[in-house]
Amino acid sequence: MKSVKNVLLGLGVVFAVVLFDSFITKDSGAKIGYVRSVELIYGYDGTKAAQAKFTKQKEAWQANLDTLKAEFNRSLAAFNEGQAKMSKAELKRQRQLLASQESQLQQYAQAITEQSEKQDNEVMQSVLNQINSFTEAYGKAQGYDFILGTSSDGNVLYGKGSLDITEELLEALNKQYHGQ
Repeated sequence: MKSVKNVLLGLGVVFAVVLFDSFITKDSGAKIGYVRSVELIYGYDGTKAAQAKFTKQKEAWQANLDTLKAEFNRSLAAFNEGQAKMSKAELKRQRQLLASQESQLQQYAQAITEQSEKQDNEVMQSVLNQINSFTEAYGKAQGYDFILGTSSDGNVLYGKGSLDITEELLEALNKQYHGQ
């Protein structure tokens, strides 16, 4: 989710510079609206669907990891039970096998973590691209000169309630998502 904050912060800086430049260089007859960015992102049905799909993938990875851990624990328990009956050579071989199995388990867990983070970033970037392109089209169609986004980082510190278009944009975005 760090990528969402970075994108929102970057967008906030760009919006602030453009807005400042607009007010400095010409009369302020611009049609401006703002959205509560976090509410827009997490209220969007496309975000919910992407997160649900990603959650299923993470659960499948976790189930695989849990199976591998259980296999390792069974191997370790069998080793601990039978080690008294093993020769020195067999003990050495079994320890090497267990060490190899544990190493593979750790590598798989690390790979899952990395893949999960990568896929999470890709999923959120895809959702943000959808929202941004829809917002651009919506803004043009509705005659907006600016649509600003608020965030917890404070890029828009105040906006008149009448300029808050979060709900109407979210409604239109969800209608478009569902093909209406």
